[in-house]
Amino acid sequence: MLELLGEAGHWSLVAALMTGFIAMAGHLTGLIVLPRAWKVVGLVVLAALLLLAAIADRLR
Repeated sequence: MLELLGEAGHWSLVAALMTGFIAMAGHLTGLIVLPRAWKVVGLVVLAALLLLAAIADRLR
């Protein structure tokens, strides 16, 4: 998958995942209040990333 993304795409993906994990951890601990829509968007993005990873793995 990293070959498809390139260096900049790889770090963008890492930054997006870390932001998502921090937001979810903050929400679960009560430090950050997220609306329900953000949770849905986060799950959809995570599913899309997993699908992209599966497709990239198949192409190799």
